[in-house]
Amino acid sequence: MSISAADGSSNETVGSNVVTIGGQRYVRANEQASAAGGGISSRIILDGKLYLLDDGKLDPATVFRETTNGSLAASAKNIKAPVIASEGAKKAASSEQQSRSQAFDEQRRRDARATSLQIAVERQRVSRLRAELYKDQQVIDVEALNIEKARLEQMSASRAMAALKAANELDVENARTEQSVSIVQVLPTETTDTDHSLIPTLSAASPLTETAHHKPLAPIEGGQKFRYLEVLLVNYDVGGNGVLLEASGSGGSRVNFFGKLGVTDEYQEILVGGGYYLKPARVDRLTLALLAGIEYGSFELVDKQSPSVAIDFSDSGFYLAAMSRLMLTRRFEINAGVGYSSFFEGDALLFGGANYQIGRKLDLLTRFELGDNDLLGIGLRYYY
Repeated sequence: MSISAADGSSNETVGSNVVTIGGQRYVRANEQASAAGGGISSRIILDGKLYLLDDGKLDPATVFRETTNGSLAASAKNIKAPVIASEGAKKAASSEQQSRSQAFDEQRRRDARATSLQIAVERQRVSRLRAELYKDQQVIDVEALNIEKARLEQMSASRAMAALKAANELDVENARTEQSVSIVQVLPTETTDTDHSLIPTLSAASPLTETAHHKPLAPIEGGQKFRYLEVLLVNYDVGGNGVLLEASGSGGSRVNFFGKLGVTDEYQEILVGGGYYLKPARVDRLTLALLAGIEYGSFELVDKQSPSVAIDFSDSGFYLAAMSRLMLTRRFEINAGVGYSSFFEGDALLFGGANYQIGRKLDLLTRFELGDNDLLGIGLRYYY
């Protein structure tokens, strides 16, 4: 049969319970449904019967049920289909998010453990290498040690940065997953807390952190040893130009002994003694020493205008001093100290100098001494 719509649009009869008007599908309502309410054209009356616009949001309770027509049952199924599909999508998205989160957490744990183990092995290897190179406080090859240390530090830093980058990438991926789940309105599933304790542990063991707080300074050939020979060209305040020879040796743990001989035309001195040296734990390039000895000096002064007028005077006494040696760089050392000499009526001393390493076992050095007989000199030191 043909049906006319109120707005005059074309009509087509599909069935007594389902009709199509102007391309829109209407379903017959039951007797309890009200004709009032809804939007424009959402409710129409045809042949005294109320029809509702099938917009996918119809309440099944308002649809006419007193019929066996398959079209109405199919309509009800179509209404429920989007709801069922939505619930399935939510469950699938929730399961996928949980699985990916667990996989990310497990991968982060494995990467952190592997990196921490590798860094620990490298640190042990450095310790063994350092112990072999420092037998009896002698460095076999300082340049090789510094190159190896720099390589290991760079390797450890690269691995730590790689682990941190991997952790950041996992965080970004998790954030993207959570965002995609929120689109289908899935509530976040409660999961086991990720064990993040490995990351701080790795950071604490990393050389980067150790460098930030205290980086041990590399030992220097000259700055670590008291076994050397020196020869200097010197000028004494009383006695003129001459030569100063000095030798120092190590007698055991932190004990050294030394001897000094100074010779000019008018003055000679000899000093023999020993000392005890130590190194502060946190300042590897600083060495402190306490020195003590016995010295002898002799003057032979002749008046050039009256050669018959001459003075021959000699004396002996004890010597005490405290000094420090500091390596400012791998090759440049400064040293200074104070002391007391009791011969020739006694006098306080102030002395110091600087060394520059021109070879693996050879230093260029300068020295000054202010006291009873001032001294200024330049020469070479050889480490044996």
